[in-house]
Amino acid sequence: MNCIILRFYLVKSGILSAKCQIILLIDFSSVFNLPSKIYLFTFATLKIISLSLVFFLFGSFLYLSKAQGLAFFDSAGHPVDGLIVSVHEKVTGKDKIYITDQKGAVSLDQTPPVTIRTFHFAFQTYSDTLFNRESKTFILKSNNVILKEVSITGNYGLTDHSLYNTEVITREQIESKAACNLSDLFVHQLNARIANDPATGSSVTIQGIGGENIKILVDGVPVIGRLYNNINPSQLNLNNVSRVEIIKGPASALYGTNALGGVVNIITDASTNEKLKTGINAYYESTGQYNFDAFANFHIGKTKLSVTGGNNFFDGWSEIDTSRFKEWKPKEQFFGNVRASQFFNKTRVTLQTGFFDEKVTDKSATLRGWPYDAYALDDYFKTIRFNNNVQVNHVLNESRSLQLTAAYSFYRYIHETHRKDFLDLTDSLISKDPNDFGAGMVRIVYTKDNKDKFNYQAGIDANEEYTSGKRISNYKQQVGDYAVFASVQYKLFSSLVISPAIRAAYNTTYTAPVLPSLQSIFTVNPNIILRASYSHGFRSPSLKELYLDFTNGNHPRILGNPFLTAENSNHILASADLTKKTGKVTLSLSPSFFYNNISNKITLAAQEKNYTYVNLLKYVTKGGQITAGFSMGNLELNSGISYTFIYNQLDDVNTNVSFLKTAEFNSSVEYKIKKSNTHLAAYWKYNGRQPIYTLDENNVAQYFKGESFSMVDISIVQPFWKKMLTVGAGIKNILDVTKIKSLQQSGTHQAMDDYALTGMGRSVFVRIQLQLSK
Repeated sequence: MNCIILRFYLVKSGILSAKCQIILLIDFSSVFNLPSKIYLFTFATLKIISLSLVFFLFGSFLYLSKAQGLAFFDSAGHPVDGLIVSVHEKVTGKDKIYITDQKGAVSLDQTPPVTIRTFHFAFQTYSDTLFNRESKTFILKSNNVILKEVSITGNYGLTDHSLYNTEVITREQIESKAACNLSDLFVHQLNARIANDPATGSSVTIQGIGGENIKILVDGVPVIGRLYNNINPSQLNLNNVSRVEIIKGPASALYGTNALGGVVNIITDASTNEKLKTGINAYYESTGQYNFDAFANFHIGKTKLSVTGGNNFFDGWSEIDTSRFKEWKPKEQFFGNVRASQFFNKTRVTLQTGFFDEKVTDKSATLRGWPYDAYALDDYFKTIRFNNNVQVNHVLNESRSLQLTAAYSFYRYIHETHRKDFLDLTDSLISKDPNDFGAGMVRIVYTKDNKDKFNYQAGIDANEEYTSGKRISNYKQQVGDYAVFASVQYKLFSSLVISPAIRAAYNTTYTAPVLPSLQSIFTVNPNIILRASYSHGFRSPSLKELYLDFTNGNHPRILGNPFLTAENSNHILASADLTKKTGKVTLSLSPSFFYNNISNKITLAAQEKNYTYVNLLKYVTKGGQITAGFSMGNLELNSGISYTFIYNQLDDVNTNVSFLKTAEFNSSVEYKIKKSNTHLAAYWKYNGRQPIYTLDENNVAQYFKGESFSMVDISIVQPFWKKMLTVGAGIKNILDVTKIKSLQQSGTHQAMDDYALTGMGRSVFVRIQLQLSK
């Protein structure tokens, strides 16, 4: 029996001072064969959520019983949710910050006379003095601004003029592309490529850089569990996602290791303005995909509660019927998430727990033992994820805020081999290989951000990661990374802002250098915006790259390398956003150029009959892209072209390699019929031939080049009954692309000089969404 004491502290000066200690004496070690501490943490988190909700609701009731009520509405009579109300008490000189609820209301407990001042990006600032406790209603005037796509990743706050070169993919775009997971979403992204492995899933590269150098976040919390250096984007569902933000280029100064090549931040939907909102989503695709999920959101006063869960089932697919064996492996996923948020004056506390379970089935096409016996050896790949986090956002005053993020993530990968006997139809377990990964993180950020010339942000970032299993040398290894970082934004004049940043870290395995960066943005006028940046990146080898020892009869042996050198990089980026509006026509043009120079890049390389991780002497990517947009009324056209040049010097001997070039094109057409709210869309992406240098058995560099291919999709989205029911349908992979000849290895399950899986052929999909709100 395991006895574990979990202590949780919730402290808020002047509002809450509480200590909660929970002692659990339960043995969970036999349940699902998972570590008991994972269940203890998850159940304790759920209990804390329940207790917190009861406490805050009770406290809110006592508080409101003596408060002064104010309500804020727009000119159409709609309540203004999320309005910041600053209140100054004249007698005591004390200031307080309030945030309106879904009814546009706040309750003041200060003694009149008080001066109030409101802040909201969509409304003009309003000021007034109240001399008594009577409740009042206010009508706010709109700012009359045209809102563009806004981003928050890497910025001080929500902004449409990010210092970073950030792309924002909205919920509407996710639905029109019928993207079920992050891998689907990247299919049509410019300067981003998806590679598929039949057993281990997919991987993504951005600007020619991928693997461990792409940091993927969910609500700012890093996703762990890299298989062969990659986070599998097909395991990241988009059912409750409001938008996805992509920073292209290093963000190591703010996000540390693994952010050398870019950051992808998946932001879940936290908007619940209705008292109750429930819904179900169903998705079918003719390749054998069946998805179903449901959600329920509650909004009571200043409390928000969200529960989501679902199941994705894929029956497997092959271009030619091969009976048991499938080229695209059958898989089934179960997932769920619970999130609770509580607003209390100047503080918002959010607790979140998520669960994910996936099983991939790889049935063998080889019949063994015939004619005296008949059996096959089948492989099963199982993935389990637990993600738990708490986020506290505290507004100190009109321009200062404090944010705390604490999280614990668990990832288990299990490889099982079964013997399937066709004579007596028995199934017996032959081998089982579980590997665990865990990560804890605490991030605290203090931000000062207003209209002054000088703003700044500073914080601490502590991360601990461990791994254990039969594949890891000495069975268990761990590493810690502890950092402080700071950045400033300084307006040299009204149109030019520069933002230097720096990060200093202590890594328990490698000596981490100081990481500087410099971002700048020059707003010539609202239609011409120029950006330029320099970043220095660093990445220490992961635990798997250092200590992995994977041996399996069906796949090559993969060995870690404890003598690896840490990666260092320098990155330069320049871009421009040009916009011209004439009448109903809006034209846009966005050229950008990048340069990445990585020394000691870590990669998986073949050595004799095994694979191992090695350092490349030099790895450089450079290139540029240009995107153009045209919109007129309900019609919107977007196109882009990119060229990426890649140079990888393998060692001191092979110095005669040159830059390899690959091109990409994409285009989209969207048309909205306003009368019926119909959304029509078509997407096209051309992926040019991708060359590569690799070492042969004599350690000599050889040049190869794969085939080019295009992906084309069309879709229609039609809402009914005031958007209570939404039906989407379309055709994916119209050109019927299935595989391309690729002399590049996209995974250890595909050999050199082979064909890479690219698509599952032409398919038809239907998506149905039913939402009810009160």
